Order: sequence, then C-alpha cells, then structure tokens
Amino acid sequence: MATYMPGGRSIAAGRVWDWIAAGWELFKRQVWMWMALALVALVIFVAPEFIQHIPFIGEIASFIVTTASIVLMPVFGAGIVIASRAIEEGRELEIAHLFAGFKKKIGPLATVGATCLGAVFVTPFMVGLVTGASLQPILDGRTPSAGHHSARRGDEGVRS
Repeated sequence: MATYMPGGRSIAAGRVWDWIAAGWELFKRQVWMWMALALVALVIFVAPEFIQHIPFIGEIASFIVTTASIVLMPVFGAGIVIASRAIEEGRELEIAHLFAGFKKKIGPLATVGATCLGAVFVTPFMVGLVTGASLQPILDGRTPSAGHHSARRGDEGVRS
C-alpha cells in the first residue's frame, strides 16, 4: 500500500509515457478479459439510457440509476486499479475485480463520487450566475435562439 506523502512528489514529465507503455503491457497480457470487463462496465453505465423508456417509472428510475452511477464511478475505478494490480502480480483478471472497490474503502470512494455529483448540479447554476445565461430553454428541451442571446447583450436592434 502506498504511503501518504505530504506535499506529494515531483517526477519528470517523460515518465508519463512510461506509465502509458506499462499500462499497455498490462492490457496485452489479458486482452479479452479487459474487453469483457469493459463490456460489463458499459452495460452498467449505459443502463439509465434504456431505463428511461419504461412507461410511468422510467424517468424517475433513470434519474436514480444515473445518480447512483455518478456516485459509484470512483468505486468501479478502484476496481480497475485492483484489477491492474492483480495482473501486475501475475494473477488472472476476473470480472469480480470490477466490483472489488465495494469491498474496501467504499465510504471514501463514494464520497468522492458524491462530490462529483454535487459539482454536476452546482456547475450549471454557477455558470448561469456568472454569465447571466438561462438554463430554462435547455431544461425545456429547446435550443436558445440567436436573437434571444443578442437581446440579452443589449443589442435589441439585431435579430437573426
């Protein structure tokens, strides 16, 4: 397990390529299992797109599943890191590795996800406050017209 280093550490920028090459080597050891892992993750994270089409409960269920997937994204990310470590140590990659983040440190990982979820909701409103742009047309499924924006800037005479 890595030791916490206050202030972090610096490394040469060239090390990034070394990490990419090392990651590629890990991937090549068990290509098909990595693809299976990616397929399972894809099904998990694309499910909300299909759930929303279920009559009556679809929109609410989709919102709940989407929210949960954002909160749990770091937990699944930890599973990918654990899977990489397993391959590095010469063990076989398993689908269960994708879910390994649920066994250790789920609280802190979900907290990171919840922070991201908060940013997803807060950021558009902050942008609106700073720019004066309205989110209502977007929420209504409309595209704001060019004339609407130019009038906002005080160019009432300009219409497209």
